[in-house]
Amino acid sequence: MKNYLLLFIFTLVGVSSFSQNPVTKGGWKMTDYSFVDGTKTVDRVLAGTTDYMEDVTKFEGKKGDITINFNRYDKSSRALLAGVTYNVKWTDPQSQFFPGDKIKMTYSLKTISSKTWTPEQQSAKFSQGLYGINLKDAEGKEFFSKDFNSEIVTSVAVAAGYKLNEEKTLTVSMGSGFKAVYTYKWDPELTKTTVKEEDKEVIPINGNKTGWYFTRWEYIVSVSDGSKSGNFNNGDPYTEVNSAKGDKNNFTNTVTRLDK
Repeated sequence: MKNYLLLFIFTLVGVSSFSQNPVTKGGWKMTDYSFVDGTKTVDRVLAGTTDYMEDVTKFEGKKGDITINFNRYDKSSRALLAGVTYNVKWTDPQSQFFPGDKIKMTYSLKTISSKTWTPEQQSAKFSQGLYGINLKDAEGKEFFSKDFNSEIVTSVAVAAGYKLNEEKTLTVSMGSGFKAVYTYKWDPELTKTTVKEEDKEVIPINGNKTGWYFTRWEYIVSVSDGSKSGNFNNGDPYTEVNSAKGDKNNFTNTVTRLDK
């Protein structure tokens, strides 16, 4: 009877241990990024007159930091009738995420100049479900038209995909026709152990805040790398070789000692 009891206890312990280490499999992987350029010039007729106006939309900058100009001019005199210039900064979302995760990025909007107009409404939406899910700022807002700087996060967790290479997009709408579009595909074999970036703290991008910002990394070669000679306790000579190979986050260090 004691033997059966012990076997039963060991079986329970084994099952409990296994259940505490589930293997998460299947995730969304970023496969593409595109920028929708809203640059354009449109002629309009001033209501009730024959005078023409010209709406000019353009930008300058690069991915993650652009300044948008949206101005209306009197076409004959070139006088500025209305307009707004604003800066948008954003960080990329995670390159991989898994069911149960939330999508995160930082976003800032800053008005540089304004004449009558203000920045158009902005948002970030992931194409999950019938209407998609919006990313919200620290105050719970999902549509932005006033200056702010915040981490924005989906209020709903990411769901699993249904088939290999199923596509979803995260669209960041910056107003005035400008958008950043991130494309993700479902990979049923993707495992959570292959991604570490979700553990990183998101760094604010507002230059008015102080803090430590990561700027570079380097591999420092050990002073012991290479070959050196020595003697065993019995006086026999040997050669010791220290070497390393690999890349960032994945190094193999080898130490060998050879009797001459």
